[in-house]
Amino acid sequence: MSKGALQEVWPRVFKQESSRTTRDYEKLAEAIRTKLSLVEGVGKVLISHRDFRDQRDLVAAGCISRQDLETGSSKSIQINLWIVSRRSSADTKEAQEADTIIDTFILRGYLRMSKHNDTEVEFQQVVNNVEEAFRLHDTLGGLCETSHPAQTETIDFAMMAGLYLCHFAEIRLDVQHYSEGQ
Repeated sequence: MSKGALQEVWPRVFKQESSRTTRDYEKLAEAIRTKLSLVEGVGKVLISHRDFRDQRDLVAAGCISRQDLETGSSKSIQINLWIVSRRSSADTKEAQEADTIIDTFILRGYLRMSKHNDTEVEFQQVVNNVEEAFRLHDTLGGLCETSHPAQTETIDFAMMAGLYLCHFAEIRLDVQHYSEGQ
């Protein structure tokens, strides 16, 4: 389809769809959290980045139990955590009638390393599962026009609460929606 034909058709689509899409961070993040929590191998999923300075912060967020902290050694504590947060938002004029808005969400995953299990292979599979879950263009339950395929930007190691060495990944998810132009 030519650019001119797209400009004729898309404004009508924008007007129809703009009433059902949202720029509400909380609703978009919750839809992503819900979908992410259904992915095989994903543990606890939280919205917004948190600074876990010590074990008490992990207990307060429900990432580890107080009982594990009090009765078990630090070696027995398991961490399988994902955090959903928005990194950026861009608003670009694409057509006369509507603006294209792209919100970039980052899905950060942590899995505590273990000498006894092959956590590297396990974590890499979870990352693949997350990418697969967000591969297809998804409207996140009608909250956005589409989401672009998830892209893994980082796979590395990170310290959690300054105590636990974890596998770490950052996966980028761009969510696209429209607002009517002025």
